[in-house]
Amino acid sequence: MAIIDVRELRSFEYGETLGDKGRITLAGSVDLLALHDSTPDFGTLADDSTSWTNLGNATIPKVGETRLVAGVMFKVKSRKLSYYKGDDADRAIKIAVTYEAQDESEQPSPEDQETETWKRISISTEQKECPLTDQGENGEYNAAPKPATNSAGDPVDGLTENRCLLRLTYTNTKVVSPNIAALTSYVNTTNEVAFLGASRRTMLCVGYNADFDDKVDQWVVSVEWLYDPKGHFVEFHDAGFNEVVGGERRAILDLAGNPVSKPVQLDGSGTAVAASLLTGVNASSYIFTRKAYPYEEKVHSNLFTEAGI
Repeated sequence: MAIIDVRELRSFEYGETLGDKGRITLAGSVDLLALHDSTPDFGTLADDSTSWTNLGNATIPKVGETRLVAGVMFKVKSRKLSYYKGDDADRAIKIAVTYEAQDESEQPSPEDQETETWKRISISTEQKECPLTDQGENGEYNAAPKPATNSAGDPVDGLTENRCLLRLTYTNTKVVSPNIAALTSYVNTTNEVAFLGASRRTMLCVGYNADFDDKVDQWVVSVEWLYDPKGHFVEFHDAGFNEVVGGERRAILDLAGNPVSKPVQLDGSGTAVAASLLTGVNASSYIFTRKAYPYEEKVHSNLFTEAGI
């Protein structure tokens, strides 16, 4: 079976359509006739790339190709091949080709210009109950909030505040091969250095999601952080029943020489604060606190390359 000739059966037809968004779509179509020396084979004709004299030395249009027709650059949208059995008609195949183009004089709407977003960061807020810190009546402790104390300067434990935190979610919808182990290693860690504009230890990686889509053979991966401007740590009063004397840990004794029955304020270096210092006007200056850091630190900007997202 061989193709003898390909020619136009019907000349090019041109049309315009007004779309829902006010854009004009240009459409065109043409019918070709492919003649064979015997019963034709659709597969051979569909793959044919011969330049035919009766088509102006052009090839048979294929879907997706662009063709300049009457000064307009069209793209081949579809084509249909058909033939009728009987007599010699079964040696001719009709090729119906449809074209489509956009009127370049029309300005696309912002919605039309939007491209697919495959990497994005979303931010939301949430409330969290946290240990109370004091900013000061006139904001004098804003730079370094202090733990709450009563009017005598004694620490007050058990008080909490409702703090508004930011939840940041990074999503990549086109991940080929995520490193799940690397993703897991960042969960429950805080940022060792500044990350996304947040200072050290204020960003806590709280988890991730990874969903595989076998239709496109890709993953959708999202990672979440919780931003606390005051930092992700636990602050507590430096008080206890023992102190460090001469490098040794010893029980704190009361005036009678017996071990104290209540925690005693320490000075931040393991030495008990004298009771007399806790009763004067400057007593609040001798209320010391300590911080515990429950989360490992990592350089969170490295997560994207290490996890392949």
